[in-house]
Amino acid sequence: MRDAERKISMRLEKYFEDPEILHVGTEETRCCCEPQDENGESRRNCLSGNWKFHYFSSAAEVFAGIAGEGKGADITDVCRHINEGGWDSIPVPSCWQNHGYDSHQYINVRFPIPFDPPYVPDENPCGLYETEFLRESQTQSRSYLYFEGVDSCFYVWVNGTFAGYSQVSHSPSEFEVTELLADGTNRLDVLVLKWCDGTYLEDQDKFRMSGIFRDVWLIERPCDFVRDYTVTTGITFGEDQVTPQSAEVCLSLSRSTGGSRRELFVRAILRDASGSVEAEGQTTLVSNGSEAKLVFPVKHPRLWSAETPYLYTLEIRTENEILHQNVGIREIHIESSVVKLNGRPIKIRGVNRHDSNAKTGYTISREQLEEDLKLMKAHNINAIRTSHYPNAPWFPEYCDRYGFYVIAEADIEMHGVTSFYGGSSKKTFCTLAMDPMFDKAVIDRVERCVKRDKNAPCILIWSLGNESGYGNSFEKAGRWVKAYDPTRLTHYEGAVYEAEGHVNDTSMIDLYSRMYPHVEWIDEYFADPGNKKPYFMCEFVHAMGNGPGGIRAYMDRMYRYEGFLGGCVWEWCDHAIYDGVAENGKERYLYGGDHGERFHDGNFCVDGLLYPDRTPHTGLREWKNAICPVFVTEIDAANGMFLVENRFDFLEASGEAELCYEIKAGGSAQDETVILADGTKELPHLLPHEKAALTIPVPKLPENMDVYVKLTFIRKKAVEYAACSSTFGFAQFCMQERKVSVLQRENRAEHEVVLVEEPEEWIVLCGTLRVAFGKKTGAPTGIFKDGKSILWGHAGYQIYRAPTDNDIQIKEKWKEAGYDAAMTKVYHSDAFCLDGEAHYVADIGIAAIYRQPAVHLHADWCVNRWGRVIVTLDAHKDMAMPPLPRLGIMLPVERSMRHVTYYGYGPDESYIDKREHCYVDMFQAEVEDLHENYIRPQENGSHYHCRYVSLENEKYRLLAEADNYLDFNVSDYTVEELAGKRHNFELEPASGSLLSLDARMMGIGSNSCGPDLPEEFLRDEAHTVWKVQLQIEEL
Repeated sequence: MRDAERKISMRLEKYFEDPEILHVGTEETRCCCEPQDENGESRRNCLSGNWKFHYFSSAAEVFAGIAGEGKGADITDVCRHINEGGWDSIPVPSCWQNHGYDSHQYINVRFPIPFDPPYVPDENPCGLYETEFLRESQTQSRSYLYFEGVDSCFYVWVNGTFAGYSQVSHSPSEFEVTELLADGTNRLDVLVLKWCDGTYLEDQDKFRMSGIFRDVWLIERPCDFVRDYTVTTGITFGEDQVTPQSAEVCLSLSRSTGGSRRELFVRAILRDASGSVEAEGQTTLVSNGSEAKLVFPVKHPRLWSAETPYLYTLEIRTENEILHQNVGIREIHIESSVVKLNGRPIKIRGVNRHDSNAKTGYTISREQLEEDLKLMKAHNINAIRTSHYPNAPWFPEYCDRYGFYVIAEADIEMHGVTSFYGGSSKKTFCTLAMDPMFDKAVIDRVERCVKRDKNAPCILIWSLGNESGYGNSFEKAGRWVKAYDPTRLTHYEGAVYEAEGHVNDTSMIDLYSRMYPHVEWIDEYFADPGNKKPYFMCEFVHAMGNGPGGIRAYMDRMYRYEGFLGGCVWEWCDHAIYDGVAENGKERYLYGGDHGERFHDGNFCVDGLLYPDRTPHTGLREWKNAICPVFVTEIDAANGMFLVENRFDFLEASGEAELCYEIKAGGSAQDETVILADGTKELPHLLPHEKAALTIPVPKLPENMDVYVKLTFIRKKAVEYAACSSTFGFAQFCMQERKVSVLQRENRAEHEVVLVEEPEEWIVLCGTLRVAFGKKTGAPTGIFKDGKSILWGHAGYQIYRAPTDNDIQIKEKWKEAGYDAAMTKVYHSDAFCLDGEAHYVADIGIAAIYRQPAVHLHADWCVNRWGRVIVTLDAHKDMAMPPLPRLGIMLPVERSMRHVTYYGYGPDESYIDKREHCYVDMFQAEVEDLHENYIRPQENGSHYHCRYVSLENEKYRLLAEADNYLDFNVSDYTVEELAGKRHNFELEPASGSLLSLDARMMGIGSNSCGPDLPEEFLRDEAHTVWKVQLQIEEL
C-alpha cells in the first residue's frame, strides 16, 4: 500500500511545503525486522558507505534548474552538471554539518526558520547524494529501499527515475523499487532538504543537523511474504494475582499485496531462551493482503521485566523466508491509579536520552548504544524516554535484552509556537496542535512510531510527542493509539495545555504528566481525590552542569505515593560538538554560539548526566545512589538498628545484594581515622517492596570522635554490565558526633605572641609564624612560616560563586545586587593583645557600586600562643537582598601546596542538596583532581559539612579546622575566571591555588529548567557566627 501515488517524473514537485503530501511512493509503515532466506542468510543489503555528495546552499538552485531554465530540474541534468564540476564524498550515514557543509546550530525552543507554516525559506540548504550498487538477477523477488532516518525530507531516484518522497526524520521510509532496478549496476540518487513543512513538528531541543544519518538498505523479499505482524501477550495469574499460571502469545499476520494468487503457508515456532520449542502453529494467508492469527499457549511462563528480561523467540517461516522476533511475556495495566506490570506495582527510575554523539551527531552505532545501556544499568537506571523521537530502529532490541522500560515518543515537538511575537506557553502553545493543516502530519508521526516498534516488549508506554500544546490533532492521534494498541499505556505531557475555546478530551491519555514540578505540587496532586490518573514526571531534576541537586525529596514522594509512577531525569548526556584539541592539550567541545549562528541557546544543550565522551558527571553517581534498589533508614543508628526496604519490583533482595558494613571514627586532623568494626551480613529475606529490621554489631564508641556507619550493598552476581562485588549503592548514618571543640586543644609548644604596628599593617609574630594584617583590607596580607610565604596574595572575604548552570535564574538577582562585583569596605580595624593572644579585628561592609552592603561583618583574627589563627566571623545579612551564594574567607595558597586532605563529604564534590553519592570520611587528593571539568566553567568541586581541610607540600601543611563544620573548595581557578570563560579549554590557572573556607554554600538544585531552590537549601540566615582555626605545621 502506498501513501500517495508515485509520479514517474523527472521534475521536482514542492512536496516539502505541502502538509497534505507527506509521502509519495512509500510503503505503509511495518514492524522492524530482518528477513532471512531459507538458509538463514540476511535478505538485507546495507548500502551505507562512502557516497558521492554535492552540497547546495539553496534548494532553489535545484528546483529552478541548474542551467537557469526555470522549468524544474531534471535529476539527470543536475548530476551531469555536478560531474562537470566534481562530486565530493561523504559517509552514509552521517550529518553533513559534521563534514564541513553548512554550519551547526543549537537552538532549544525557537524555530530555526520564520514561523510561516507550511512554508520554509527559499534559501533552503540541501545535499544530493549518489551511490551505485550491484544487484544480481532476482526473478522471483521484490525489492525495497529502506531508509532508517533522513533529516528533514528527501526525494529518491533509482536509475534516473523518480521513486518517491518522504519526511519524518526519525522514522523509516520504505519504497518498493522492483520495477526500477536493473540486473547489475544500479544508480541511487537522494536529494535531502534541510527544512520542510515537517520542520515545524521537529523543534526538539538539540543541535539541528541534516542528511542521511541512519543506514540505508536494499531488501529483497519473495513475491509473496509476510508484510507485517503483531505480537501480543496475555497472562493468567494465580489467586495472588502475581504468580503466572499460564500465558498466551498471540501472532497476527498480514500478507503482502501485489504478489501471486496462490496461498501463502506460514509456520511459526515459539522457543524459550535455551532454544527449546515452547509451542508452534501454522496458518495460511489465502490471498493478497489477507490476515490470520495464531495463538501459542505457554505453561509456567517466565515473565519479562526490566529486572528479569527473559526473552522467548518467535520464528516465522514461509517457503522462502524466515523472520525472528523477540517475545517478552508481560502485561501492563492500571489498577486503582497504580501502574502494574505483571500484577506488581513498578517504579520508573529513568533518563531522557537522545541519539547523540559529539563526533558523529545523530548517527550512532550499536556499540555506542550498548555503552550507554551498560552505563545505565550499572547506575540502577531502569527506564528510557526516547526524547523526543524514535531512537535508532535497533534500539528497542537492545532494551529488550538488557532490561529497560521504554517510553517511546513520536517525532513531534512544536515548542516554537511559544516564541513568535506575542506568543507564550499560556497563549499560543496549542496553535499548531489546533491547526487542521497539521492533523494529518501529527497522526502520521504517531502511527509511524507505534507501527515500527509495536512488537518490542520493552515499550510499556507510547508518548504522543513533546511540548507541542494540545488540541484536535493529538486527540485524534491518541484515540488511534488506544484503538490500535490497547495493550500499552499512553502519555503526553502537553495535555495540560488547553486552547482558548477548546475543552480538552484527555480520556485516551492514561498518565498525568507534568515536567519539573516542585515537590509541594506533587503533595497537592495526591491530596486531591479527584486526581485518578497515575502521575509520571517525564522530565525532572535538570542535570545541566553542576547538578542536579534535591533528588532526595522527589524519591521520598515517589515511594510515599503508590500512584507516583516515577520519572526520567533530563537528560542522559551532554550535547556538544567535538572540535579537536586546543593548543593547551585540552579537548574542545562547542555549543550554541560557537558556530557563527545568530540565533542560539548557548550551552543549554550541555545538560546531561555524562560528558559527551560518556565520562560520568557527579550527577550520574548522585542519581545512582538515590535510586539504589536497597534503601535503608535508621531506627537507632547508635545501636546499629536500621530498617531496610527492598525497592526491587520483582527480585528478592537477599538473592541480589549482600550488605557490607563499616563503622569508622574520625573527625580530627590530629587523630587517625579508625575502623572500629566491619564485616558482611546477609540481608533479610525481602520480597519486592517489603521492609524488615536489620541490626549490625556495634563496638564501644570512642569519646569525642565522629563515628559513622556506612552500609554498602554489593552485587552477588556478575552481569554483562557490572562485576560481581560491584555496588548497587550505599547509605551512611552518624552514630556519634564529637562534643569538644578543636579550638580548645592545647597540645603544642607555646611561644610568646608579639604584636608590631607598621604604617599599613599589623604584624603578629609567634615563634616561626608571621602573620601580616592590612589595616585597610580587613584580612591577612601574608602568612609566613620560617620566612617562607604560605600565601601568594591577600586573603579576603567571599559572598559570590561562579554561577552554576542551575543558578541561571538566581544569578540575575545576584548581579542586580552586585554580588559579582562586591567590594570590601573596612570601616574600622585595630589590633591588640589580650591574655597572651593577639587579636586583629575589623568591622567590614561588603557592597557593590550603587548598592547597599549585602553583609556587615565583624571579623576577629586571633593568633594564640600555640601558633594557631582562630577566625571568628559575626555576620549580619541584609535580608532585603537576595540569598548569598556563599559566605566565607578565601586564602590564595602558594602553588607548591598541592596535596589536599579533608574530613567531610567526599570523594566527589558535595553540596547541602547534592550529596547522595558522597559519604563522610577522610579523603586525600591533589588540587587538580578536585576540579570537576564542566564544559562551561562554573562553581565546582566544593565539599560540604567538613571538619577540616589541609593543603601541604613537602615541608609545610596549612590546616583549617572548623569549630563545628565548614564547606570548602580548593581550585586553580579564581571565581572570576570560572565565571568569565565560556569553555573549559579556555581556563587559565591563577598564580597558585584558591582555598575557599565557607560558613555556608547554598545548594545546587535544578533551576536551569526546574523549580526554585527550596528555602532550606538557600541557607539564607540573617545572622551567622562562625569560627575556623588555621595553623601552619612543619612536616
